[in-house]
Amino acid sequence: MAFEIHLIRVSDGAIIWRGIFDKTQTSLMEDMLQISSFFKERGRWITAKELATEGMDEVLKGFPGLQKN
Repeated sequence: MAFEIHLIRVSDGAIIWRGIFDKTQTSLMEDMLQISSFFKERGRWITAKELATEGMDEVLKGFPGLQKN
């Protein structure tokens, strides 16, 4: 799943902010670097909706003004 979110200033069309999410589920045997995701999801495949929600959460962590102090 991949998506981009753009915040565009309407007055001049300038891109103020851009967030990108790009993740493909793979088995643990295919990609050992994904072990943290494997344990986070309790060793199961997640649905497209769950993956999209995870992606939105990750992308919005970088949105200006939404960072937690």
